[in-house]
Amino acid sequence: MALIVTAIAVLILDQVSKLIIKNILDYGQMIYLLGNFLKLTYINNSGIAFGFLQGKFYLIIIMISFTIFLLIVTAIKLKKLSKLSKVFLGMIIGGALGNFTDRLLFKNVVDFISIFDFPVFNAADSSIVLGTIFLGIRLLFYEKLESDGGASRDDNGEVHSDSERKRMEIGQISDEQITILDFKNNDPKSNKDGENTGKRSGEKNQL
Repeated sequence: MALIVTAIAVLILDQVSKLIIKNILDYGQMIYLLGNFLKLTYINNSGIAFGFLQGKFYLIIIMISFTIFLLIVTAIKLKKLSKLSKVFLGMIIGGALGNFTDRLLFKNVVDFISIFDFPVFNAADSSIVLGTIFLGIRLLFYEKLESDGGASRDDNGEVHSDSERKRMEIGQISDEQITILDFKNNDPKSNKDGENTGKRSGEKNQL
């Protein structure tokens, strides 16, 4: 749900922002907001993000369609993603859908944000870039961690195995109980006592 809501919100924000720009600015007009650092302008971009692949309409449509398809498949398969990660993935999908909508309707995309001499971009581009960066960070540091033997981090940054997380979710075991069990399992003395008890039981059976 978080992914869908985010994607729709980004799509609406992108389309509304482009509509506003087209209504308040003439084509090519520029408004200086923070000197030469931040400006608003109105241009049509027939390429992809930041002006690349200008005039390659059908190639771009195929590329974006394939990208959106992969993103949707990824969203379906990654059911165990945290809510925050789904929000970031929704930002990427929403941004891609925003620019894709422009291309289908107008064969170009409205760009209006200009920072220094950087290529002009729009809200959809920003959402895609930021969503990709934040999702990458989440996947690297907060989601599934192969180095922890199948463990994953919760929202508090604590690492739990998959089985521990399932038991915690259904309320069968608390964090404190997990810690005690892990300590006993890893305590050499406890293991040795268990072995000695087993030996004594075996000796009694022989007698």
